[in-house]
Amino acid sequence: MLRSLLAERFHLAAHVEDRQIEVYLLEVANGGARLKTASGPEGWVKQTGLYRISSRSGSMAQLALHLNVWVVHCPVLDKTGLDGLYDFTLQWAPADTNPETPVQDAAVNYSVLKALEAQLGLRLKLAKAPVPVVVVDAADRPTEN
Repeated sequence: MLRSLLAERFHLAAHVEDRQIEVYLLEVANGGARLKTASGPEGWVKQTGLYRISSRSGSMAQLALHLNVWVVHCPVLDKTGLDGLYDFTLQWAPADTNPETPVQDAAVNYSVLKALEAQLGLRLKLAKAPVPVVVVDAADRPTEN
């Protein structure tokens, strides 16, 4: 319905294609994951404070999505191989920047990366990977009502 509205009002033409872009890969760190297996049905992963993420029966895919949207603002792909559900809390310091950070990565709070490894046995690794993106081929000013 939304696609037809955009096509009708804006003459929007778009397509989806895979592009190689910078992403973070969520992986199990050396030493293995330190996660408590959940006992309940699938639940949630959410931010429960400014620098705190909690999970109640959350999946690694949910954690990757949460890190993408609320923490690193860059696509995060779950490459942990962990299919279960887990209860955990992750806490990190307000700001810890790295002066040797590549420009495209400068906004990432490095203490969250350290906390992931120390508290959960997970890590985020910067890489390039194919990710589906929406490419706008054409668009016009909206038609009148």
